[in-house]
Amino acid sequence: MSNEGRPLRFGIAGTGMIARAHIEALRQIPGVGVVAVASQSGERAREFALEMGIANSFAPYGTLFESPDVDAVFVCAENHLHASSALAAARAGKHIVMEKPLCFTLEEARSMIDAAREAGVMLGYAENLCFAPKFTRAREISEAGALGAPYMVRATLKHSGPYSDWFYDPERAGGGAMMDLGCHSIELCRWAIGKKAARSVYAQIDSVNPSKGPGRTEDHACVIIEFEGGVIGMAEASWVLPGGTDCTLEIFGSEGLLRADLTQGSGLRVFSEHGYWPMGNESRGWTAPGFAHGFNYGYSEQASHFVSCVRDGTAPLESGEDGLAVLEIMLAAFASSREGKKIELPFRPRGYEKPIDLWRGA
Repeated sequence: MSNEGRPLRFGIAGTGMIARAHIEALRQIPGVGVVAVASQSGERAREFALEMGIANSFAPYGTLFESPDVDAVFVCAENHLHASSALAAARAGKHIVMEKPLCFTLEEARSMIDAAREAGVMLGYAENLCFAPKFTRAREISEAGALGAPYMVRATLKHSGPYSDWFYDPERAGGGAMMDLGCHSIELCRWAIGKKAARSVYAQIDSVNPSKGPGRTEDHACVIIEFEGGVIGMAEASWVLPGGTDCTLEIFGSEGLLRADLTQGSGLRVFSEHGYWPMGNESRGWTAPGFAHGFNYGYSEQASHFVSCVRDGTAPLESGEDGLAVLEIMLAAFASSREGKKIELPFRPRGYEKPIDLWRGA
């Protein structure tokens, strides 16, 4: 697909918080336009397009993918719509950036990857934390040998819960905190040590606060991953942490260690009796509000990278294959917690519809 002589035109499938983040990031890039947005609801699509100053709105998502005025799409739909959206976009010849998690099943993941390859389009995996400047600097230091040989990496992403109720619905989300945050912390572990192959997974998953959700999904997960070469990854995901988001990456080596704190170490601390926008009641007490969100969380750098990949025809640093690798680890983690034992990889579970089924039973 040639974009020579005109802006690269993006469409956004979704109208939630993450769609806003991607729109703001894309608008910072010269020669890029956000020309369309889609929702499953026509009214919601029109309202969001008007609010964000976007010319065209579509409903449902498939009509966006069929538009001849769109070159590439960011898919920010609910998790259960990821696979069907990617397949439709690939058939229409659109480059795809897929929000995490990639999809529900390994079969869906492989079909998405195959469809993009056959159509000659990019399938990028929107793992923004792997583009966060603080974390990329941490990895540079480790790769330069400052820490010696890494033997353990630990990644944590925790807060008090998601911004939308659909995250609590396993039919739409596929699971809870694991599907929302675990994919981030797992990929941070993989990425920080050069994406070594995972050999085994052991996990402890629980519903700590069943009053939220109401207990239909997991809200806390600790995952131990054994990578090739004996490197250990420790990934934590939680919806039960008060006081704002906690997001860290730690790398331990034979000759040193480092710790990168994306949020709590921001240098900005607030105590509020009433809370503040947009966190509301969840921001009562002491919190560490973020600033320059798009830059600090990697959305700006991620958008620039995927735009370059589309323009140059280069493979993305975070691809559908990475999304598949993360999904396999998450599936093994659910199964490990249910069975109370370590799960060896490769792991090819059968007979489930949603990842959470491997933890709580179909």
